[in-house]
Amino acid sequence: MLESERRFAIFSTNCITRKLRKTYFTRIILIILMCVLPIITILMIHHITLSETLTKMGTGSFGDSYSYITMENTDNNNHLLKNSLKKLIKKYAIYLDDTSDENVTIRYIFFNESFPNLPIKNGRFFRKTDFVDGNKVAVVGKNVEGIYDKDGKKCILIKGEEYVVLGTIGYEDDTVLDDYIFANLFGGQDCKEKLYVLDFFSATNAGNISDSCVKVLNKNDCKAEQLVVGESYTTSIMPIIQSSTCFICVLGCCILCIFLISLQWISEQRKELCIQRLVGATKKQVFLYILKQYIGIICLSFIVGFIYCTIFFPAYFVSLLNGYLISFFILIVFMIGTLNIVSKDSIEEAIK
Repeated sequence: MLESERRFAIFSTNCITRKLRKTYFTRIILIILMCVLPIITILMIHHITLSETLTKMGTGSFGDSYSYITMENTDNNNHLLKNSLKKLIKKYAIYLDDTSDENVTIRYIFFNESFPNLPIKNGRFFRKTDFVDGNKVAVVGKNVEGIYDKDGKKCILIKGEEYVVLGTIGYEDDTVLDDYIFANLFGGQDCKEKLYVLDFFSATNAGNISDSCVKVLNKNDCKAEQLVVGESYTTSIMPIIQSSTCFICVLGCCILCIFLISLQWISEQRKELCIQRLVGATKKQVFLYILKQYIGIICLSFIVGFIYCTIFFPAYFVSLLNGYLISFFILIVFMIGTLNIVSKDSIEEAIK
């Protein structure tokens, strides 16, 4: 009798161990999938916006509309232009192109919020904090020559002034930006060009905005004049459609896998949860138990996504935030669905 009881105890222990291992393995898979979801979202949003940027690259304008104005180029006038636009529109960019060199185009640039995703080969693009007076920083195209190392930094001479190179723009195929040098508009450069491009990144009447801006500039004796107003458009939207379709398919597959694994994970814990309720645990305590596990997984997935974006896509934190919003919404839906299943679960049925 004792021998049979011992065997039964060993058998029960082995069954419980296998059950715990299975539950642990399922939980690991769920954690991996939820960590992968933000990364996939970041990559696909970046790819879609990059496709859109590449289709607009030949026009010189990356926003929804644009305007060309002329103005005497001085540091004071550049600040007046920035401040006048700040009062008129939420999101914009200013370009001042110097084409005096046949081999390279120098584009002095400023943007107030964020900029479309450009194909960065290494390093990073500008951040808002880079646009301060006297900060000589630049981003160069992959075909630009004359870059040298100094004190552990990449540098380049622009009009005889030394600029620190933040990153390199480069795509698999050749683009018009391969021979561009982007430089801080407020770096203190000596540029004789007068033609500015105002790039507007929100749906607006570019003519009214630029006309109001010119009036403000002329009141401050900047001698500004509006020349051209236009709308940006793409000659082909097929790359964007293909990228969007791919994103939806990949995201859908990932969501389906998370849904199935999540159901399996909860199913494997049904008896454990019901036993907790039998020994006195309330539904609220069971909810909190599941909720804590989900919150832990969600926090871990966001940390992984944040680290990934910081290392590989440091310039694309807008995509990171968009990816988090989509992922957070999906994970909340799964969490609510899981809690709903637990609340309706019958104790007698689950412990059979």
